[in-house]
Amino acid sequence: MDEIALPPDFARKAAGNVQTTPYAPSRALGDSLGGLVVVDGSDAPATPVKRGSSIDLTLYLHATQPIPAGWRLFAHVIGPGRMLNADHDPVEGTMPLARMRPGTFVRDIMHVTLPPDWPPGPTALRIGLWQGRERAKATGAHSAPDNAVDAATFTVQP
Repeated sequence: MDEIALPPDFARKAAGNVQTTPYAPSRALGDSLGGLVVVDGSDAPATPVKRGSSIDLTLYLHATQPIPAGWRLFAHVIGPGRMLNADHDPVEGTMPLARMRPGTFVRDIMHVTLPPDWPPGPTALRIGLWQGRERAKATGAHSAPDNAVDAATFTVQP
């Protein structure tokens, strides 16, 4: 029952972030995560950001089939020699992957704060699905050998 129960603030958080029609991301992707989820695209800052600043990174996803319980989204912000773990359940924790159904499109806005000593240069958002020690196979033009998708890139100022 807990898995299907909606949190009390679900309606507020889901408003505009869960719908039955595709979104229009600024960067279209189309990569697949295990044949379960398609990464439709992303939005990231178009201009360089300052170290120590808070930014929004947005993912657009949809399920292609029911997602078995236990699969989780990982999100890693990767800069030169650094990584920030931003693993989470989409839509501010209100949309675990097992709740996504085919035909449901999700906009997941991640609020990320870069540490003040974050290295300048190109920084990427790499995402995928994991369960225990297993990662779902990532396929598509933006997939990486470690079964992840390079979903977004932005630049950090020196």
